[in-house]
Amino acid sequence: MLISKIRLSNFKNFEDVEVDLSDMNVIVGANASGKSNFIEALQFVKDIKDFGIENAISLHGGIEYLQNIQLKKKTTVIEIVFKPNKSIPIDTISIHDTIIQKHISITYSIEIIRSHGIYRIAKESFVYENQLIRVKSANKIQKANNNSYYLYGDEEIKLLDFSINLMNQNGELIVDSSIIDDINITLPNGNIHTIKKDRLNLGVYSADILKYIFNRDKKK
Repeated sequence: MLISKIRLSNFKNFEDVEVDLSDMNVIVGANASGKSNFIEALQFVKDIKDFGIENAISLHGGIEYLQNIQLKKKTTVIEIVFKPNKSIPIDTISIHDTIIQKHISITYSIEIIRSHGIYRIAKESFVYENQLIRVKSANKIQKANNNSYYLYGDEEIKLLDFSINLMNQNGELIVDSSIIDDINITLPNGNIHTIKKDRLNLGVYSADILKYIFNRDKKK
């Protein structure tokens, strides 16, 4: 999964920076300009995943070494946007008329607050941006090794954008979706096709994030 954007606030020598990334990136700059610190931000997030937040902070020297103390700010924010490039069929109107859920981006964000040498995690969240798309004449469906689906058709019609927000609060997963009701689609013949809310890919996200949170925290 590619990384498309990184935002750092009060991390190492960065006061507030946002960088857009492409498929291939080269980092250049003068000595002590922040090249290594930029890479360290990625390593820090990986260490959070592998070892838990407390161990990750310890591995990087403590909260005092992660923040830019010259700024005299108490809050550090790291935000990474991923491009999943994944689509999942969720409903069928006819044999060659399919509704897919396309994952546009996944944004991981963590906010750390320091006070009197002690830190706390103010927020840790995953925001999934999705599109619901109707693929007409979807006569090619291929399943890749990573369970991604690629559908090809004569026409793609975007039905709506929606987001799923998953927040980790003290090890408890809170799920918030912008989809609150079933979705009705008016077909060219005037018939109404209803997509049930529970058909949307919410449960998979929840299971993945729960596994990530609790497996990670067990390693503390």
